[in-house]
Amino acid sequence: MESWSSLTSSVRGMHGRSARPFRDAVNTHDAIVRLSWLAQAM
Repeated sequence: MESWSSLTSSVRGMHGRSARPFRDAVNTHDAIVRLSWLAQAM
């Protein structure tokens, strides 16, 4: 999960403030991935 967080943060840094829709999509995807990680852990 830490590697995913660093990956998303780097992607956000690359695109910057100009790509808010993309950042929102990344946030949504991040939440989905974390939920799937929790499901697999259980």
